[in-house]
Amino acid sequence: MDDLAQFELKSRYKILKSPLFVLGLVLLLVNDFYLKSEFGKWWTGKLSDIAGLFIFPLFLTVLFPKRVKESFIFTGLGFTLWKLPQADSIIDFINEFGIPIGRTIDHSDLLTLFTLPISYIYLKSEYFAFRINHHSLALISFFAFCATTIPPHQEKKYVDINKVYEFDFSRSSLIERLNRLSAKKIYKSPEYPEIQFKSESNLFHYKMSGDTVAVLLDESKISDGDTIHYETVVADFIITGNDSSSSLKFITAYKFAPVYSDKDYRKK
Repeated sequence: MDDLAQFELKSRYKILKSPLFVLGLVLLLVNDFYLKSEFGKWWTGKLSDIAGLFIFPLFLTVLFPKRVKESFIFTGLGFTLWKLPQADSIIDFINEFGIPIGRTIDHSDLLTLFTLPISYIYLKSEYFAFRINHHSLALISFFAFCATTIPPHQEKKYVDINKVYEFDFSRSSLIERLNRLSAKKIYKSPEYPEIQFKSESNLFHYKMSGDTVAVLLDESKISDGDTIHYETVVADFIITGNDSSSSLKFITAYKFAPVYSDKDYRKK
């Protein structure tokens, strides 16, 4: 690479090391990983939008140095679509693949688009650059943009479901089949080599963290009428029966849902 090409490459990355870009990046990360969960107020959403709208088009200009104006237009149009109900089908489609993304629909968020012209003026202004590795900043920026689309979750509890399932096989067989399902889930897991089984507690757990992956039910320790908290499928239920028939009463469901979601997951 000749000296001129090297200089142009360094100049492209200079915006990532500028004071306001670094400040916006830090603000985005602190807001998404701390302020939102601690306060959950309307202003944390606006703060995230302002920080993101300021640094995202600047980041795009590094990827597409000859498409500066297009980067800002794309950011504005993309943000507007993201905040409209029409984006629901796109988000649902992506979530079906196990990719957790989400956003809160609030049309007042569109007021934060005023940040784009400020960001554009800043790009064209004179600024100095910190002596920071631009590759690290680029990776952290990409992580921040992805993380801000992942909604904070909280556990929602749905009680008194009281749905009963009847089976024409014994109580022992029902417990055995539930355990078989848990074991099957473990053996098919791509993380199977990282999972261990503790026979004394009937727990499957990760080697490193010790987090529970699945629990095998011990028939000798379960009496008719006992409420079983099946933590790995976030449900409470009761198993009853005899040698010829059995039933499972589904009592409570737990759903880890986006904090700001007002959906009722009870039926699902």
